[in-house]
Amino acid sequence: MTGLLDLLAGRADEAVVLRDDNAEPLTVGQLRAAATTGHARPEAVVVTASTAREALIALATLDGRAAEIVLDGSGVPGEPYVVTEAELGRAAETRWVLLTSGTTGEPKRVSTTLGALLRGIRPGVGAGAWGLLYGWNRFAGLQVVLQALASGGHLLVPPRTTVATEQVAFLRDHRCTHLSATPSLYRRLLMVPTFGDLPLQQVTLGGEIADQRVLSALKRAFPTARLVHIFASTEAGVAFTVRDGLEGFPASLLDSPPPGVDLAVVEGTLRVRATGGDWVDTEDAVDLQGDRYMFLGRRSGVVNVGGANVYPEVLERFLLEQDGVTQAQVSARPSSLLGSLLVADVVAPGEGPGFDKAILAACRAALPRYLVPSKVRLVEALSVNAGGKLTRGAST
Repeated sequence: MTGLLDLLAGRADEAVVLRDDNAEPLTVGQLRAAATTGHARPEAVVVTASTAREALIALATLDGRAAEIVLDGSGVPGEPYVVTEAELGRAAETRWVLLTSGTTGEPKRVSTTLGALLRGIRPGVGAGAWGLLYGWNRFAGLQVVLQALASGGHLLVPPRTTVATEQVAFLRDHRCTHLSATPSLYRRLLMVPTFGDLPLQQVTLGGEIADQRVLSALKRAFPTARLVHIFASTEAGVAFTVRDGLEGFPASLLDSPPPGVDLAVVEGTLRVRATGGDWVDTEDAVDLQGDRYMFLGRRSGVVNVGGANVYPEVLERFLLEQDGVTQAQVSARPSSLLGSLLVADVVAPGEGPGFDKAILAACRAALPRYLVPSKVRLVEALSVNAGGKLTRGAST
């Protein structure tokens, strides 16, 4: 059974494992010392560390000692999470309890193990400086933490700020070589002129639909870097990766999935399971276009517009293809006549008055009526949640 500290086996005590905005980096020896002090075996611990540094020390301390580690369970509706004596007796290893992102609904608790979390990790691959832009307490953030540890690299944790220039400056100053983020976060970073100065060897996308425009922009910015799009979820773990720089995924993956994973499309949504386990409906709707499946959006996010079921992400993809638009978000507004109306918020730096009307005209000329937004609003920025995803909800 692999424990969190086992990922550091063979590394020198003076090796750096994390750099943040503190004056001193965290070394392997400091992490080992902090994590191996004597502790009683607790039943369940909720880790609410405010920084990635505190979190890493807490997780290394608790893994293998606590029956349950609950990652930042605060703010989750419902009864407190309680571990029973029966569950303690059955526990063969520490259970890790994560929250789903709650992008289109209330966050849910998902119980897993460190072994399952490591399924998509490639030990010894990608030694370098891994930028952590996700919240450490989410599945995507944990994947970055674990991959950095398992590869022999170290974490770079930029300041917690919405100012992209400050994050890019930190990553540049500390020579970030591997970066993982959502397409929404990358669109922000691509707007920073110095972003292309990072010495990136690998650019990884996940958490949202990766449209061709953002994939192509990243390839232009980092032509020698590996471009990897990971499909994963808190419930199902890492399902597969796409490395050809194209949006969607090859239909052939259904017949030849990665080792240890089964894939299927049932009633229009992607289903995933660890081989021999239970199927998980990801709720991600896909459409077969030629020899490739394209992501449409989350089934739970479908909006009824005049009797037509609409995926807001489909309109977002069209908006992002328009010259001048760097970010886009589509939300629904209740309508007594049509059920819902679509409202589009777009970020278009440098565009002047009337650009919203030009975008609306482009929508009317190219899209079916039910996909045309009732309003296009020019905004300075779009909000993202702790997982780096667009914050979705009803429009005001």
